[in-house]
Amino acid sequence: MMMALFTENMIETGRGYHIPAISWVEDTDREILLCVRGFGGGAYSTVVELIAQEMRKMGIGTFSFTWPGHGNSDASGDMLTVENCLADMEDVMAYLKALYPGRVFNCFATSFGGYMAVLYHQQHPEAFRKIILRSPAVRMADVLLDFMNEDQKKDFFAGEKLDFGFADHSLILGKAYYESLLKYPVYDMIVSRPDRFTIIQGDADEIVSPADVQAFADKNGITLRWVHGADHQYTNPGGLQAVLDHTVKETGDGSLSPVSTKKETENRPLSPNKCR
Repeated sequence: MMMALFTENMIETGRGYHIPAISWVEDTDREILLCVRGFGGGAYSTVVELIAQEMRKMGIGTFSFTWPGHGNSDASGDMLTVENCLADMEDVMAYLKALYPGRVFNCFATSFGGYMAVLYHQQHPEAFRKIILRSPAVRMADVLLDFMNEDQKKDFFAGEKLDFGFADHSLILGKAYYESLLKYPVYDMIVSRPDRFTIIQGDADEIVSPADVQAFADKNGITLRWVHGADHQYTNPGGLQAVLDHTVKETGDGSLSPVSTKKETENRPLSPNKCR
């Protein structure tokens, strides 16, 4: 399958680091889909590439970026806080609006990215025409703790930093990230414009609680699209195709192509290790 070509970008933040980003946006695109990545993920993934390919058929550009401390970011894990992530989204949107004035924006957000997309929407309810949340970590603080065993939790709360040990990079975090998550309890929020949201959720998700996602969707009156048998990475047969189909449907009409059989290239945290 021919993959869409992309360009790489580095966005200044004024906070002592840059935001690595990749773009499938052309000057003629009438809309742009912003992909907001999950915990541990860099700007690129197989799913983002496949979505960009389908968006291209509809004249829609795709743009994705990397959180602090993730992938090829020049920021340390100490810079990974909810506040900095919100500021990064502000910088990315300002960058895109300056380059492509007058465009309509949509959002596709995964896991922690879904958590962040809800927070950004609360501050900017008119920023996106459609927001597609894929397995949103509506209780992200709990998800983070679930990556640790009991001894690691004791070390973490005693002030030790843990290396979450992703396959291609370290992500060393202390309590600052966790404490910033506690300040923003997305699960308890009522979103400003629920009509703009769609949630895609696997009912066999082992990272994000399907019950929590359903409760959040029900409370807010958000459309919830179940993918039966899907885990957090949608590795079940037809899982990624369902994600692609729902995303294309929500962003506009277009012909669908079968999704690649290649598994999604996502980083998932190994058991964290103490850092001294």
